Amino acid sequence: MYKEPWISIDEYPDQHAQNLLTELMSEISWQHQLSGKVVKLLAKREDRDDVLVATKSGFAVVHMTWSGKEECQPYPLFKEFDDLESLEAQLIVDSKYF
Repeated sequence: MYKEPWISIDEYPDQHAQNLLTELMSEISWQHQLSGKVVKLLAKREDRDDVLVATKSGFAVVHMTWSGKEECQPYPLFKEFDDLESLEAQLIVDSKYF
């Protein structure tokens, strides 16, 4: 499903994937719209600080800040996708302009 610049999280060592997830969860405050909604880390974008996650209601691309701490609203910035079709359309655009 993933084309450059996206790479499946399964292509990374387990520790790297865990570090990404730990950082992401530390950045999301309890007030953030994704708080309590992130289910699984799916992919990482190689040319940006973006990760793709599965949420309880679909998918989200999250632009991580790498601050190592909880962020103030509206950070980390994200874009939600309600279904696989809309996500795949975005991934095609990302690949086209990579």
